[in-house]
Amino acid sequence: MNPIKAILFLLISISTTLMLPCAKAEPSVDPFRVADAYHQYLSDLMQVESKLFLDPSHPLVYSASGSDDAKLLKSVLDERRFQPILEIYKRKQADGTADVNLVQLLEPLTQSYLKAFSTFGVRYENEFLDTTQMSIAVLMTSTPASGSKKSIPTTTTALDTSTEKKRKAIESSQKLLKALESFSENLRSMVAKQLNDLVEKKKLTPSGEKRVQEMVHQLLKKTSE
Repeated sequence: MNPIKAILFLLISISTTLMLPCAKAEPSVDPFRVADAYHQYLSDLMQVESKLFLDPSHPLVYSASGSDDAKLLKSVLDERRFQPILEIYKRKQADGTADVNLVQLLEPLTQSYLKAFSTFGVRYENEFLDTTQMSIAVLMTSTPASGSKKSIPTTTTALDTSTEKKRKAIESSQKLLKALESFSENLRSMVAKQLNDLVEKKKLTPSGEKRVQEMVHQLLKKTSE
């Protein structure tokens, strides 16, 4: 399989499989400001994707003479802006207030720039690498923490049926978490391999190769932990 298409398939699978609710984080000092930042990002993301929808054969590029569209795209794909938004989204998932699926919302963006890079090559390298880095950020934060596992009661009585039901429920949830952790590890290894293929096949500029090698190191380091 073409390595770029393989990356597309692997990263899109994240959105439907691995984005699990996480433990609640400490509340922000200014929740209204956080909410404004979150909804502004969603608005900007959907604005970029609407432009991609209108002209899918020529996605926006950073180098469009400093245009407002180019600035908007760079802001949406900026990892420093995206990472806090991802954390807010995880908190919203945990407390049941998430009103959109952020990960699925990112799919058109990821697909557009993977396809653009496959078609036009290094002209879209920066945009491709930035969308890939965003997808990796999702993957890296989607594995359930081992600390979330609960202890299982080891003894029950014939009358204590509720405890037995709880024990079985906890066992089932732990098995699911273990399976998802294993799947996440395999997925990280597969994405790392496909990214390495891009380097080996000389599809990137030297600076692009360096960025990909950093992503691969990030993926494999997480897998070995």
